[in-house]
Amino acid sequence: MKQTTLDLIKNINENTIIPATTQNELFELFQLDTVADLRKVSRNFMKVYELLEHFDNQTSNATTEKEGIVKFGTEAGNAIDAETWKQAIGQTLGGYVSKVENKEAGKWYINDLTDGKIYKCIQNHSSTSFDITKFVDITNIGLSDKVENLFKTEILSMTHLLGYIAAADVTEWYVTLPAHIKKDKVISVTNINQGFWIEYCNLDLASNCVRMGGKGNFSSVPPSGLQVLIAYFT
Repeated sequence: MKQTTLDLIKNINENTIIPATTQNELFELFQLDTVADLRKVSRNFMKVYELLEHFDNQTSNATTEKEGIVKFGTEAGNAIDAETWKQAIGQTLGGYVSKVENKEAGKWYINDLTDGKIYKCIQNHSSTSFDITKFVDITNIGLSDKVENLFKTEILSMTHLLGYIAAADVTEWYVTLPAHIKKDKVISVTNINQGFWIEYCNLDLASNCVRMGGKGNFSSVPPSGLQVLIAYFT
């Protein structure tokens, strides 16, 4: 349409003949019937052209860093329709969280209320608000974050002297597991102190603590100086 407009601008005069039809039906767009009508609006063709030029510049100059009108989705071979997209991901898209009231478990919804990410509904419910307890983040970003935070390691210092156990000739110390470390999610416990007085460390499930011990009476050794490296699932 841009080139057609430019050609018309160059050729408009008193003798211009209005054809029955024109390319892109430009004359029909302005509903021109007579040369007088054409003369009245001819000066506006330049304005239309300038607008088209502006839009063209916005499209041509648009980049990932510069805003503008992008071509993706408007040209043949670039557009991805919703059905093709749903088939590609192998899931059913339920719609926008704020626009679909009845949410169905198993369907994916776009969270247009907060972060714009895609979530899988895990519980049927009726609401247009976003309740994170009823969804699971399934975006690549969400999944990668979960994988990166799958487990953690932490150094724990002993806090208590259990005492010298004469019958076994061992001294033991212990530290209660912090609330954020669940005993059933502990992966390993490693002794950091390789001194002669420490011979073992273990997770005491019954007492929800980590114990350290060594052969002999070392009751004088302060608990805070004895440490373990604990790995656990988050």
